Amino acid sequence: MPELSPSQVRQISLAGTISCPPQFPDVGVINLQLRAIPEHCEQSHGGHDLIEVVHEVSPRVEISRQFLVEGVFAMFLPKDPKVVDLARGDWYFGQQIKEKLEAARQKNEAVIGILYTPESASTLMRVDVAMTAAESAQYYPPLSGDRSHNHYAFAQNDNEHC
Repeated sequence: MPELSPSQVRQISLAGTISCPPQFPDVGVINLQLRAIPEHCEQSHGGHDLIEVVHEVSPRVEISRQFLVEGVFAMFLPKDPKVVDLARGDWYFGQQIKEKLEAARQKNEAVIGILYTPESASTLMRVDVAMTAAESAQYYPPLSGDRSHNHYAFAQNDNEHC
């Protein structure tokens, strides 16, 4: 059977994925975080290295998302991050992603681009928001009693949760 062409590799790698940052043509700063998950947690999480993408939404809002290295299927680095064109840049897949990020880390170079992860990939998302004290007094993040949180509570008794 013939090998897949670069175009076919990209097509199969992107099937069922979402981009991060999620709105094209936004890009983010992409970092490799080595040993971010403690050794004792490695088996349950399938690895301990993370890939983080940091996206500045506005001068007041920055979103950081972290993914397990194995959960990132593709990475696109545009030739010009200010004018993103998916036909003008470099695509990385599988192990190439970690290798590129490790090389950039050793050279202390910024990596700016887009990650592609499966829709079901686990992520840790952090949002930094600059606001006044008065604004922050009116803001309440999702709390444990909120409906958006409790729809995961399948057990009737809190003691049944692990």
